[in-house]
Amino acid sequence: MKSNRLHIGQEIQSQLEKQDHTVTWLANQLSIQRPNCYRILRSANINTDRLVIISNVLKYDFFAE
Repeated sequence: MKSNRLHIGQEIQSQLEKQDHTVTWLANQLSIQRPNCYRILRSANINTDRLVIISNVLKYDFFAE
């Protein structure tokens, strides 16, 4: 049985690419180190508070997904 669960890290990565931003750019916007940003992108789930911030930074509503 295939899961229809959303991998939020992949969705964030996709938006970064669509908007022509780099992981370094996102890390700087979030005031975190780049390795921590990569950790977010590998995560299937992240804290909703952090997702609100990422949504604001990318001007994209990940909660609508």
